[in-house]
Amino acid sequence: MTNLNFLAAFILGLFAMQAQSHTTYNVNTNGVGFTSDMMRVENKMNDEFKQRYLLPDWNKEARIRMNDKMVKVNAVNYNMYQDRFEVRFHADSIMVFDRDVRMVQLDNKKFELIRLPERSRYCQILADGENYSLLKTYQYVEREATPNPKMITNIKKVKSIVKKYYIKDKRNKKIVMVKLRKKDMMSIFKSDGRSVKDFMKSKKLSYRKEAHITQLCHFFNNM
Repeated sequence: MTNLNFLAAFILGLFAMQAQSHTTYNVNTNGVGFTSDMMRVENKMNDEFKQRYLLPDWNKEARIRMNDKMVKVNAVNYNMYQDRFEVRFHADSIMVFDRDVRMVQLDNKKFELIRLPERSRYCQILADGENYSLLKTYQYVEREATPNPKMITNIKKVKSIVKKYYIKDKRNKKIVMVKLRKKDMMSIFKSDGRSVKDFMKSKKLSYRKEAHITQLCHFFNNM
């Protein structure tokens, strides 16, 4: 059985079991099928999990590079809690891509699986050129709030999205985590400190704004 036939039979079988009680999402693979070793099914979508996803809805088509092939798949979203891309094919069911997915273009955002100093993660590519890349990661975090010992209440969970930035120097292949501040930019571009100051001042840019640091990286890639 070909990969495409496998996927078609698999999805149709799931639709037949659940279509009467759930809204379905069309899974378009542009003629390329996925085998069971590329994806797995999880039935756990509910309102609590919605906050864990990067995009507010699943009505987006993605271009995905898997095993050196580029395919188009719709109903894709990024799970910030588990650092993975998923396809939604029912209101409460998803298919999970494995780590063979090396690159994803989703909603005008490009992601690549990159080995960072701490571990491999999917990074959004904010700027990419001959010399430098500016990378961004998302992590959805849940932790229990510190309870008030004087009050008897249920412990609530504090939820937040942690965004981190990295700059990759392609000349030495070094990746460094940075904060959006002048000190870190001057450290990264220390041999061109005057150029950094002149560029930021002439363009009236802020070291604390993502879009402005993206411009700075583009500037050094075009020097």
